[in-house]
Order: sequence, then structure tokens, then C-alpha cells
Amino acid sequence: MASCTGSGTGAEPRGVTSPLAWLLPLPPDPSTVVLRDDVGPIGWQVLLRERALEHVWGDLAVRADRPPGPVERARALASQVPARAVVGRSAAAWVHTGLTPPTTLDLLVEPGHRRLAPDPSRRTRECPLPRVDLDDLGGVRVTSVQRTGLDLARWGAPTDPTLLIELDALADLGFDPRKALDALTHLTGQRGLRAAREVLARLVAP
Repeated sequence: MASCTGSGTGAEPRGVTSPLAWLLPLPPDPSTVVLRDDVGPIGWQVLLRERALEHVWGDLAVRADRPPGPVERARALASQVPARAVVGRSAAAWVHTGLTPPTTLDLLVEPGHRRLAPDPSRRTRECPLPRVDLDDLGGVRVTSVQRTGLDLARWGAPTDPTLLIELDALADLGFDPRKALDALTHLTGQRGLRAAREVLARLVAP
């Protein structure tokens, strides 16, 4: 992605009204995200401080007049997600809802695949990943809204007040807790089922 060098021409990227707009790259697509390397470390800090950019996660931001969506949030994680891995659980919930940015990434891999190298910035789990449970967002694989809600119900703490908030937000995006309850009947003998039933029952209660 080419970046401007402040030639003094006065040209500003579309949609940016900050007097510091000359620091921003000129993308061919107005929805293109901005990376730290596009503007350099000093320009990055200045543009964030002046609120010309909205930080998404890591080294990725978007223009302040274009709030990030799931694709931008997924792209922000891309450098930490190997091709064989899938973003899941609380990290996937953030990608879909934008509520709670992850401090540690939850990455999922199919059983039998080569395990990911140890990294303190991520937790890796092995579990089946049917294609129907996966979304491709900006070239990053993420568990679907439905699978993400089911996984949160299974592995989240039932007493955590943020769990229901995240599940409610996922419900606004299409998560169906009744369908998730039905899915539990096919997971007999696996872990997390009791907690999931408890949480999901609270969501479907009248």
C-alpha cells in the first residue's frame, strides 16, 4: 500500500478531515484499513492521538469516520493466525460483536493437524471444525456466529456477567440458543455440556 510523504500538494484522502490527513495513505478502496507501517510509528501515534484513526487491534486501525466491522477486526488478527488455525471462542466473539478485545487469542485447529508453536499471546485448542461452522472474514477463518455462541456457552464461566452480554450480542447477529441446545444432544460425553445447558437455558427462558 503506497503512502503519502507530505509533498505539500494539499491533497487529502477521501473522508478524512483532519489537518494531519497528509500522513495517511491513499488507498484505492475507501474502506481499506491502515497499518502502522503505512504511516510509520510517529505518524501512527499522531493520527491516533488526533483521532484521525480509530485503533482496532495490534498494528491495524481504520479511519475514524469508518467504524470497524467484523472483516476489519479479523484482519487485525491476521498476523497471529496461521493458515491452519481458526479464530474461536472469546476472540471470535470480539470479531463478530466488537465488544471485548482479546488479550490472548483463542485459536482452534483440527485434531491430527500439526500443533501451533507455543506463543504466550495465544491459546490453542484441538477440536472438530466442520466447514459449516466457519466464516472467512478478510482472509481469516473465524468460527461462525452460531458456533461461537455455542463455544462460549460451553467454555465460558456461567457466573461471568459478560458472558450473557456477549451471547445477547451474538443473538442480535443471528445466534439461536435453542438451536445450540439441540446441538448439545450430539455431543454426549464431551466437556462443558452441563455449563452450556445452564447458560443456554437462561437465554431461552421466557
